Amino acid sequence: MISSVVAVLDPGHGGFDSGAIGPNGTRESDIALAVAFQAERYLSSAVKVHLTRRDNKSLANDASIDLKERASIAQKARANCFVSIHCNKEKDNNNSGVVTYHNAGNEKGRYLAASIHNKLVPAVGLFSRGLREKDFDVLNYSSCPSALVELAYISNYQEEALLKTADFQDRAAWAIASGIASYLGVYLNQIPDFPETPFEKLAKRVSLDNKCSENDPVTWDEFAAVLKKLGLL
Repeated sequence: MISSVVAVLDPGHGGFDSGAIGPNGTRESDIALAVAFQAERYLSSAVKVHLTRRDNKSLANDASIDLKERASIAQKARANCFVSIHCNKEKDNNNSGVVTYHNAGNEKGRYLAASIHNKLVPAVGLFSRGLREKDFDVLNYSSCPSALVELAYISNYQEEALLKTADFQDRAAWAIASGIASYLGVYLNQIPDFPETPFEKLAKRVSLDNKCSENDPVTWDEFAAVLKKLGLL
């Protein structure tokens, strides 16, 4: 372990604040903690990792103080980066995808967020809603480069179901750990052998080039060419 390099993982919410709740009762705080534990397991092979919480408890009885306490953990640990893990929610339960945030105007935070986002989107196979700037309090309180990850929309029935699976949580955790490691310039010892996603299987079967992404738009001509290669036309 490289003890001079420190990363703080912040499982969002907890205790009196369960965060968003999915249509089938899944709590954001539970998903965030599960993913944080897995990310710690991967990341601790290369850096020293601190979690802001390890159970279903808040750090204070007041939401604002709770957020400050999370950031103070990074401050006391002299962290090189701080990453807060969350699930998204909107009234429209059709919204889906991955969003990663950083502080407005913070270039190091943007680089950290981009490093994580670029690993997370292909790892979990969801639509990329982009890298965004937003002054979340928990990021503003942190003095080190910080990012906030919205893994998926817990308000979306399909994504809520995905968030509860061990496979999704493991993929998300690996992507977060790998993105942090890339940002910090360290290498992870554990490289999981995940099953191929449907897109990866298709890419191999029809010889898609390495510039293709599962979120790329496809023309009808390109779609027809794929069907032809599969022997369906």
